[in-house]
Order: sequence, then structure tokens, then C-alpha cells
Amino acid sequence: MVRPCSKMPIVLVDFDDPFRTGLAQMLRDDGHQVLDFARPADVPPLEDLRHVEMVIVEYLLPGEHGIALANRFHRVHPRLPVLLVSVYLGGRFAEPDDRGRDFVHTLSKPIDYDHLHQQIHRLVR
Repeated sequence: MVRPCSKMPIVLVDFDDPFRTGLAQMLRDDGHQVLDFARPADVPPLEDLRHVEMVIVEYLLPGEHGIALANRFHRVHPRLPVLLVSVYLGGRFAEPDDRGRDFVHTLSKPIDYDHLHQQIHRLVR
């Protein structure tokens, strides 16, 4: 079902090619502008991503962990919400100290797209 949306620029980082490309296409079908990357190393310099309104990132990325990438985005764009997604999440991410990361939100895979879409619009104000 297509949900017409304002063109919200979203960065998507996930090493699972079928998941990433499928989710990116659904978001594009709903009118969003999606920049999708398989690895954190593929993401352009964060300073160049000034118009991004949301980041969706896999929790367990090869190379740089999803939390580390979320923290890097937050340092450059402090108002940017980050949505961590993974099959390994149980509501909150398993970090020893998650205080001060109110910009990070979680969603477990498999993802219900309607729920994801609602969460995106709730988080981006």
C-alpha cells in the first residue's frame, strides 16, 4: 500500500542486500528520498549529509558497529533520530551504558513496514 509522504531524506545502512534494497524501495514508493549503503565505510562524509532527516541502521554491522555509527551521526547532526534494526534486539540495545542516547530508537526484524512507517513519522518532527 503506497502512503504518500513528504519527501523525507533517509539514510539506510544494512549489509543484508535483499532487506536493504527492499526496504529502500518501499520507502521510495512512499515518496521518501533514500540513500542506502551496505557498509558504514560506504556512507559519504557525514558533514555532506546535511538534509537527512532520519537514519536507519543495522545494529550488528560488519566493521563499524551500528551504535558507533549512530554516535558518529549524532556528533555531526545532534537532532537526527537514529533507528537501529536487527533480529538480535529485544526492545533496547545491549550496551553497558545507554544513557544519553535518547536519539537512538530500536525496531526488531522482521519489520512490520506499517509500524516502521509510523515510527519514522513519529520520530521526525
